[in-house]
Amino acid sequence: MRIRIIAVVSSLTVLVPLSTAHADVHTIKRHPEGMVKTSHTPLEILTFNVLATRATWDDRRAGIVDKIKETDPDIAGLQEAFESIRSDIEYDLQDDYTMVSFDAGMHDNPIIFRTDRFDVTDSGYVDGAFCGFMRTVNWVRLYDNRNREDIYFYNNHMCTDVGERELHSVALVELMDSHQRRTSAPAKAIAVGDLNSHRRSPNARYLLDGSPLFGEVSPLDLDDTWEAVYPRVAKPPTSDRDVSIDYILTPDSMNVLDASVGDHAGFSDHHPVTATIGSGDDIE
Repeated sequence: MRIRIIAVVSSLTVLVPLSTAHADVHTIKRHPEGMVKTSHTPLEILTFNVLATRATWDDRRAGIVDKIKETDPDIAGLQEAFESIRSDIEYDLQDDYTMVSFDAGMHDNPIIFRTDRFDVTDSGYVDGAFCGFMRTVNWVRLYDNRNREDIYFYNNHMCTDVGERELHSVALVELMDSHQRRTSAPAKAIAVGDLNSHRRSPNARYLLDGSPLFGEVSPLDLDDTWEAVYPRVAKPPTSDRDVSIDYILTPDSMNVLDASVGDHAGFSDHHPVTATIGSGDDIE
């Protein structure tokens, strides 16, 4: 594991117009179920597949970095980042962010977080499934110095192969469950990534609907952040394949304030996906 430093601004073109700005300590925000009074600093989360191709990277580098800056995340999971790509992103964001790299596979999936807000207290990875190379579940435990709480964050890039992505999903759930069992009260947990799975695929239904895989159901009750905010609105495509395969997942006990799918503007083949997460007691 390498922990380094990493930059940021604001403004985002989204397919569905939403506010992703940080709330003031006492800001009132609109929520589907009513007004939200925030006495807790929300978390801005990003998942973004940056496209693993060195051939076009020099032309795409500034655009990818600008997209990350525009979404203004507190924590982000990136997928398909070659080592050379990672080092460029890390350099360009070093003023504001720390990058945790895992070197666990051909395309490492690093996690970045705001240096002035979080400290790493633990990190690692577990095997997910093999498809050409081993896909892994990369994770960090962060201490949020603003809200004074621990956060587990998991980054994934699953196989396209049916069967392998199901194995990866089970590995993710088992890891998340093991971390929850370590705490006396449920810990804040966020899982992100390119799951290469549409919403009705077996592993998405296992993760989100309680459907069994390999004869077992998930011990976790997870929500897709888009569905938590827009339960009756179809999620826009998150990739150029015209399907929604990129997710931000949270336990249903967590309060999702906002969600969006952005526009890659030609710099990747995936769109940036974001969510704003509050405390569990924000809804009054």
